[in-house]
Amino acid sequence: MIEAIFALWKNRRIVFFCYFISFLFSLSIGVMFYNTLINASENTLSLNSLVKEFDYLIFSDAIRIYADVLKPYFLWFSIIFLMHQLVYTFLSGGIIDALIYKKLVFPRFLIQSFRYWGKTLGISILLFLLAILCLAIVILLGLAIEKLIQSPDHRSIILMQIPPFFLFILSQMYLFLVWDYTRILFIKYPQLSTFQAFLKGLWLTISHFFPLKTLTALIILSFMGLGIYLLADTLIGMRSALTVIIMFIVQQVFVFYRASLRLLNLEMAQLFIRKKTIQ
Repeated sequence: MIEAIFALWKNRRIVFFCYFISFLFSLSIGVMFYNTLINASENTLSLNSLVKEFDYLIFSDAIRIYADVLKPYFLWFSIIFLMHQLVYTFLSGGIIDALIYKKLVFPRFLIQSFRYWGKTLGISILLFLLAILCLAIVILLGLAIEKLIQSPDHRSIILMQIPPFFLFILSQMYLFLVWDYTRILFIKYPQLSTFQAFLKGLWLTISHFFPLKTLTALIILSFMGLGIYLLADTLIGMRSALTVIIMFIVQQVFVFYRASLRLLNLEMAQLFIRKKTIQ
């Protein structure tokens, strides 16, 4: 991990670029959400009580209060989210290329993004279908377990659903790893087809414990960062213009931290693939 951190630091322009893209999409959603609430409150001071305890990561209070007003906008929020996913799918080829070759040159970035967009979209659709399949298997397994319980009660049903739940989480973690490793493989080795890269990525993530171990460590670090953010939100609050500005800065630091961890997993994956190829 230390080697990957130093490599990412030397190539930190890509980290700032990914943060900037994430910031733009978050801002677009935030501005739409804010304008919607302003219109709903008819520019009164009724939002002050909401803003006082507002958390940028959780919109539950606003949704609960303005559910009827927000319903027509859910479609637009969904469209923006889908656009974000499509744009990220398009840009991921250029991002991974910049990680592998240690440089972010904008013309090359756009060329590589366009070059690998078809493969990236293809593997995204394939893994999405596999995720749906895993979910269906887990649901069927949970229903089968529930049928086998003698005299079921709420406690026994919940306890018996824990193994399928963890099985589903583990399957999604592996699919996430396959997503990263497959993209690195077909960008690092352009002669590989999408399916060949998928099979190699699947084998690497199953036959070695390193990918799952490092991803688990990064997930733990991510939750630790979230815990620190929530603690800062509790201690600082959002009770004045100054505290709102401070919490906005804290939030952006957390977003940057999360983006760095995401790229760190890709960096470790490409270093792992390079070492295995050399061996």
